[in-house]
Amino acid sequence: MEDMLRDFIKTNSLWVYIIIATTFLAVLVAIFCLSHGFNDFFPYFFLVPMLLVIYAFPRKGVISTVVMGWIYIILVYVFGTFSVRVIAVHTAWFFYLYLSWNRADVLC
Repeated sequence: MEDMLRDFIKTNSLWVYIIIATTFLAVLVAIFCLSHGFNDFFPYFFLVPMLLVIYAFPRKGVISTVVMGWIYIILVYVFGTFSVRVIAVHTAWFFYLYLSWNRADVLC
């Protein structure tokens, strides 16, 4: 099992590093925006690593979308303001991302 993972990372190292970097950047932007009260535009940053994963590794798209969605919703609940409106909007965003990307992955 470990050999398969090492071989996968060696053969696709550029894509793996780009996806990790964009995911890390999206998480940092989300933490900054949530801690400073900017709730409108940061969810779009999570689309970049999702698109990269779906483009580079189509079979891994569903699991990566689920993981990114859970990271997103956890960040909202940990760093966000405890307002009913903010929590409702971001929970709806989570389900939108999850359902739309999973549906797109099934259609491809």
